[in-house]
Amino acid sequence: MDLKVDTHEMRELIGEALLRAIDEKSREALIQAAIRSLLERDGNSYDRKSPIERAFAFAAQSIAQKTAEQMLADNAEFKAALEGMVAEAASKVIGEGRAQMVENIARAISQGLQPR
Repeated sequence: MDLKVDTHEMRELIGEALLRAIDEKSREALIQAAIRSLLERDGNSYDRKSPIERAFAFAAQSIAQKTAEQMLADNAEFKAALEGMVAEAASKVIGEGRAQMVENIARAISQGLQPR
């Protein structure tokens, strides 16, 4: 059976109906299991973070992104200095660090093609 719940309202209604349909003991066990699943680290995940850890990391990254964008928008001198540093770093990679960068890329490609 393939059941699709497309709207937020429908998911809310189904959730409420399920909670009303089960007894207090089962409801408490379900809530505890849901909380536990938010706190448990995923053994199959690359980053091995729990869903709640991933949510906080994402929120922190989002705030940092917005803050950086605002700082760059509000301060032309800071933006110009940062752009200069990025240009200088890129020039080093392309210029004097080019051979090492090519070697690193080649090694990464080679490792990616090896069977695991």
